[in-house]
Amino acid sequence: MIKTFSYRLRNDPLLNQLAHRVNLIWNFCNDTQKFALKHKKKWPTNFDLINLTSGTSKELHINSQTVQLICDQYYKSRTQSKKPYLRYRGDRSLGWIPFKAQSITELSDGFLFMKQKYHIWKDRELPDEYILKSGSFSQNSMGHWFINITVEIQPKNEYGNGTKSIGIDLGLHTLATCSDGTKIDTIKFYQDNEKKLAKFQRAKKKKQVRNLNKKIQNRRKDYIHKQTTRLVNENAMIVVGDVSCKFSISQNAKSTLNVGWGLFRSLLTYKAIARKCEYIEINERYTTQTCSSCGVIPKSSPRGAKGLEIREWTCDECGIRHDRDVNAAKNILRLGLQSLAEGISEIDVRSKELTS
Repeated sequence: MIKTFSYRLRNDPLLNQLAHRVNLIWNFCNDTQKFALKHKKKWPTNFDLINLTSGTSKELHINSQTVQLICDQYYKSRTQSKKPYLRYRGDRSLGWIPFKAQSITELSDGFLFMKQKYHIWKDRELPDEYILKSGSFSQNSMGHWFINITVEIQPKNEYGNGTKSIGIDLGLHTLATCSDGTKIDTIKFYQDNEKKLAKFQRAKKKKQVRNLNKKIQNRRKDYIHKQTTRLVNENAMIVVGDVSCKFSISQNAKSTLNVGWGLFRSLLTYKAIARKCEYIEINERYTTQTCSSCGVIPKSSPRGAKGLEIREWTCDECGIRHDRDVNAAKNILRLGLQSLAEGISEIDVRSKELTS
């Protein structure tokens, strides 16, 4: 299992200078790409960029493997984004310095990189047995530097205490609604501090704005960490709907970004792997409209944008009254069990509604 450990540095000598040199190499890769576009030449690959930057490590006093990783990351980012070129990195860009396993040495209270010691606040120990893969130094918006160590470890034969199977419907009114009726409340971390944040922004107090935004982010992350840990410990199987964040952001950006669906699913995924809990994401189309009791889509079910205000409804076919979110969570669980039985990871609800 691949896992990343992040530690905050007590000291950051030379890191700002190294980050500036990293930006120079990144911008050279961007210039090379633009030159190829202008003169209609073949777009350079990561190997071409590495060859073009060979020897710069001595001139810039930077690790040669770091130069190779910058070229690899530039090519990877440009390919994945499907853009002809990327943004330049400047003084406003957050610092980033990648490195390979051979370039760093672990010490009792930190790490050794390019003959320079970096002391850390070690809030947790690295595993007893691990294989160091790679890592990076990174800077956050507060200007603090962190070292991120990616290691390969053997997963522990550790199981959670739960034996239940639950479906989870993600939403805005509640962060998550479970098929057993329990709900995880949405705490309005951003909205609660919105007036204070606006006051700092009007006064152009950039440092206070960064501090408050970081505080909101940390509170949200801590809350979601606690909830996902509890869910993994209490259940043996978790099924989550693949709710579209992009569509919801276009409709209600503040509420969607506040709840943190992406972070919730990301933390739930790796914790489920570590605790050997079955985790499945399924297509959640029509799960709100389908009756979890009789399996049909009645005319009384909530539909469209107007139906978002309907929180409870009664099925015309069987007469069962449903809580909107609990009903969706039950359908998500049913589809997850079907996908597990059929050996597939996603099911089109529309095609299954008549046979369910």
